[in-house]
Amino acid sequence: MKSKLPIYFLPVLALAFLFYSFTTADNSSVNSTSGSNVLVIVHDSAGTSVKRDADRDTLRKYLPAAVGGYTMITVDTSTSLPDLTSYDLIILQETSFDTGNRRYLGATARGQLKAWLSSGTMVTKKKLVSIGADQGYNYSRSGSNGRDLEFAETYCKFIYRVDNAPGTSSPSVTGTNIDISNTRNLLSTVPGGGYWPDGSSMFAGGVSLYKYQNHGDLDTLAAIGHIDDVYLTATMFVDPRYFDGGFGDALNALVGWVTSNDPLPVELTSFVATTTGNDVDLSWTTSSEINNSEFEIERSATENEWTKIGTVAGNGTTTSPNSYSYSDKGLASGSYSYRLKQIDFNGNFEYFNLANEVNVGIPQDFKLSQNYPNPFNPTTKIEYSLPNDGFTVLTVFDNSGREVSRLVNEFKTSGYYTVSFDGSSLSSGSYFYRLEVKGNKDFTQVKKMILVK
Repeated sequence: MKSKLPIYFLPVLALAFLFYSFTTADNSSVNSTSGSNVLVIVHDSAGTSVKRDADRDTLRKYLPAAVGGYTMITVDTSTSLPDLTSYDLIILQETSFDTGNRRYLGATARGQLKAWLSSGTMVTKKKLVSIGADQGYNYSRSGSNGRDLEFAETYCKFIYRVDNAPGTSSPSVTGTNIDISNTRNLLSTVPGGGYWPDGSSMFAGGVSLYKYQNHGDLDTLAAIGHIDDVYLTATMFVDPRYFDGGFGDALNALVGWVTSNDPLPVELTSFVATTTGNDVDLSWTTSSEINNSEFEIERSATENEWTKIGTVAGNGTTTSPNSYSYSDKGLASGSYSYRLKQIDFNGNFEYFNLANEVNVGIPQDFKLSQNYPNPFNPTTKIEYSLPNDGFTVLTVFDNSGREVSRLVNEFKTSGYYTVSFDGSSLSSGSYFYRLEVKGNKDFTQVKKMILVK
């Protein structure tokens, strides 16, 4: 049993939610930002509390690096929370064995927090990071007025086991599934006193996040996580002021864990390319998709210079496999890289890169392709292939045999080529284009095209 200070019951205050703008001791700005999707909940500082202020100041110092903008509110055990709908991440910070009406979230607030967690979806999971040395003692221990086994065991997956789990001889926590193998030292003499870091074990489905120096990875733990279909929780049983300089690293790890375990919008199982002549056929498959609007296909012939070449619609949200394809036709000889830009309906995106370069080689035969489109108005494209180097002439004639345009008139190396023809200045009718190559092997071919205005 803890040897704790007597509880002096304070008059219940009618509290409004207060929003803050702070500056830390090291002068780094820690501004709460209206409209942020991150909510930070701390206990009210009415009256003097050295340990509560020390915890809050430590948290404020490292919040900007961990979450950027945020909104901070203060509560006591009688407070109802505001509308939580717009928040994606909530950070709850409590101080060990605080005064009676500032010790834990009241039943109403806990109910709101549980409802918020359950309102998440596979697309937008809700995320709770909860930090405080007495969370096991308050929410899981038999005899606690704040006991809430649904919150402790179902949502957060912890079972209270012992007070002061690490003891006072060189205490520390070490990352197990986050901040892996890094040890963060703790102070045993802390501002305001009240050194009681709980040790908790995992309820079925929990994830070990931090252990104490004198315990194993799976027994009496310093932090426990839970991954649900629609929410994630990470609970640390150590007050911020207990850390000997390592709280920022721990906070980043906790926030990073709940964020990184959000499902990827698209699970790509394959992405391959096949080459036929100077055409590249891309194909890819997904095992599941969440909120998937479309794939943009991008190509690069020069390192770090990407060009969008097409778009393929996605399948929204589905747990069934889907196959996709895209053909990139008429390429010149050379090496190419490809990637997919997957975009969700909210505008978020991620890239998937083809693992290997695609090489378009040298053609085996001379070829003059039919122009496309055909008929055309007013522009069309003409492709030709050269298996050998040679002086190349590509000429357009009208129906009477008069030359109307010379598109190519120079020496060309072997490869695939595409040229554009603009008939804006010509009248509708039939035209002919002729390819002539003079080299180790000569080649001549003529094709017909139709301009329709």
